Amino acid sequence: MHEYFQDVAGQAVDFPHLHGSPFLPFDMQGYYSNSGTLRQSYQGAMGLLQATESWSAAAALWGATPEVIASLASALDLARSDLGLVSHHDGVPVTGYTFYFRDCIRRLMVARERLAGALQKALALLTSGKAAPEPESTPELIL
Repeated sequence: MHEYFQDVAGQAVDFPHLHGSPFLPFDMQGYYSNSGTLRQSYQGAMGLLQATESWSAAAALWGATPEVIASLASALDLARSDLGLVSHHDGVPVTGYTFYFRDCIRRLMVARERLAGALQKALALLTSGKAAPEPESTPELIL
C-alpha cells in the first residue's frame, strides 16, 4: 500500500480547482443548491411528524385498537426513515445534483403523505365521539 501512495505522489496530476462555496449553483455541471428549498420543506415535514407523533400517542391512550396503533407506528417509522435520510444528506457538500434533489423531494412528499394519513386517522379516532375507556384502576395522587 505504501508503494501505491508513493507512486501516486510521484505523478504530476493537475486536479481542477473550484472556487466558491459548494452550495452555490454550478449550472454547467448540473449542480443545484439544495440548502434553501429542501431545508424549508424538511422543517415543515418535521413539524408534521411531531404533531402526528403527539396525536398518535393520544389516540393510543384513548383506546385505539392494536391494528390502528400498528398502522400509525408503521407510518411514523417510514416517515422518520425518509426524513432522517434527507436531513443527513442535506448537509453533505456536492449532493445537490438534480437527480438527488428530486429523490429528496420525492421522499419528503411521500413522508408528508404518510404523516397526513396517520394524523387524519388519529384525529378521526379522537373526534369520533366515543368515550375514552375507563381505566382499570385510578392511581393515587401524592400531594
